[in-house]
Order: sequence, then C-alpha cells, then structure tokens
Amino acid sequence: MFDFDLDDLWDENIEAELLGPWVYIGKKGLTQYRVSRGKDQKLVFEGPDATGGQLSGTLQPQGPWLQAELLGEEGEAAGIIRLRFAEERQAVLSNFRRLADVPWGKDIVAHRAPPPAASGGAGTDERPAAPREPQAEAEKSPWEPWSHWKDEFRRIEVRAVAKEKELVSRWAIEASKLSLAAFGFNVVAGAGRAIATGDIEVACLAKGGTFIGFAMFGPVENKPAIEVHYLAVKDPFKRCGCGAMLLGYVRERCLAVGASQILATCRRAMTNLHHVRFDVRRQFKRPVLVPAVATTVCRRCSGPRSKRSGAGRRAEARGDARQAASRLEEWQRCSVCQEAFEEDH
Repeated sequence: MFDFDLDDLWDENIEAELLGPWVYIGKKGLTQYRVSRGKDQKLVFEGPDATGGQLSGTLQPQGPWLQAELLGEEGEAAGIIRLRFAEERQAVLSNFRRLADVPWGKDIVAHRAPPPAASGGAGTDERPAAPREPQAEAEKSPWEPWSHWKDEFRRIEVRAVAKEKELVSRWAIEASKLSLAAFGFNVVAGAGRAIATGDIEVACLAKGGTFIGFAMFGPVENKPAIEVHYLAVKDPFKRCGCGAMLLGYVRERCLAVGASQILATCRRAMTNLHHVRFDVRRQFKRPVLVPAVATTVCRRCSGPRSKRSGAGRRAEARGDARQAASRLEEWQRCSVCQEAFEEDH
C-alpha cells in the first residue's frame, strides 16, 4: 500500500465538502458523525459508538479513500473506518470494520446535516425544548424538504411497500426517527405515499418552538385534495387549539387550490392512527380535535345490543358529537361515537 500526500488526492474544494456534520440512518435511527480539522490541519473523524461513547481518529489517504483508526474515549482501539465524498450523490460513502484483516462492512451513505437554525435541532436524538410561553400566537411558515431527505423517505417507503404490511410499522419508526433528528418533528405513517408521488408541497404550522403538525398538498387518487398530519397535542398545548389552527390554515389553502375535502390524520402513538375527512366549507372553531383510534365504548353506547344497535346508536352518537366540548373527551374515547363523527364529517 502506497502512502500519498493529502494534497495529491484532495483539493481544497473536496476538503471543504467533507468538513461538517453528516447524518445517516443506522440501526438505532438517525446517527451523526463529524469531519473537522485537527490542530495539525489534518482531517479528523468523530462519531458515536454502539454504547453511546465517542470515537475519533485522524483520517489518512489510502488510495481513493480517507481512512482512520478509531479510538475510544479511553484510548482503546475500536476499529477502522474509511470514507470518501461521492460528488455525483453529494454524499459521503463510508465503511467500517473492527479488525484490519476482516472484510469491510456495508456501504453507509450519509448526507450533510441541515443547519440547526433551519431544522430545530438537526442531527441530534433529542426533541426540541418546549417553548416557555405556550400562549404565544402560532405562526405559519413554509417548509421545503431537501431533495436528499425526500429521496431517503422514498427508499424507506419502497422497501415497506415491497413487503407490504410486514414493514409498515418499521417504516413508521424509521421515518419518524429520521425526521425528528433532521427537522425536529416526527413524520407519521402514511406520509410516504404522498412523498413518493413527488409532486407535493409541504407546509408547517408551529407554535413557538414546538412543532404541531404539517400538511401535505398533493393529488390523492388523481383528485385535488390535501392530507393533514399532526401529532396529538399534550399539555400544556392541549387546550390551545393547535389542531384547529393547523386545520384552519390548511382550509384556506384548500380553497385556494380548489380542494373540497381535507383528510386529517391524528397520531397518538406510532401505530395508532385515525383518519377523518373534513368538508373544506366547514369553519373550524377552537377546539377541533380529531379523535384517535378508540378501543372502548362510552356509557351511552354500552347498553344492550338489542336495545341499542345499528342506526340508533350512530344517530345518538352523532347528536352527542355535536354538543361541543362538554362531551368531547368522552366520545373521543368511544369507537361508536368516532364512527358516527366520521360519517357526519
């Protein structure tokens, strides 16, 4: 193996491309490493190990690759990593192996981490801090995903579709971790279908520094429609009308593009989704809460089946659903009331 001077293999532009934080989807979700300059101006690799510790090593040119022997925080040998900048993909390709005489591991493709100011805590595994003033006015701001993130979502979705239901929940977990670390919010299962179409527009509604939800504007079954996905809001935001603000904003966009309905998805857990269609002409008033999937039945719907079956139960549930917030939490937990609510809207 020949040794080359770094300047013989990499010009300053390539070095500049390698510097900075890079992120990829690993076994534990989104993982970040960093390439920086050391005191001797040589490139240094820094990244996490499997136990949460930190690994580092000085990168040395080895043919078309830069290679480093990684050491742990106590100076123990942890393995060898090699990486190179793939200009055609605008990404860094890397491989890892624990011993010098074993084959390299699989290719890892990492993309440049979005700047923290744009991502709300990009490249970390922590949720953004809750805002100090939950009563602050919500502000609407457009958001355009970077193309390589959309491509990553597409690849995850293709793998999930290929194995149908087997990987649906795994896709939801993987995509949620990716979006949480990259953008500061979780994306819900089902968004991949809209992303895969390619012809979409994404807009966000934020309340302070906490993300509430997002809307995807695009064709659904070849008809103008808008899909809304937002997280179930927990205290102290639960009674602030965040869902209504998002839906109200989306309603205006629906009217602008001629869409007649909104398909809303409320998410309380990774695999606990509930879809409700809203008429765009309907005015949204605070609070508008889309119920999660219910597994229980409220007291009014739990009577004997012989006396409370079919249309009678649904009609009563519809009447209850129209009685505003006093009965809201009760029918929100009732599967019969939810069915009536969905039919009514």
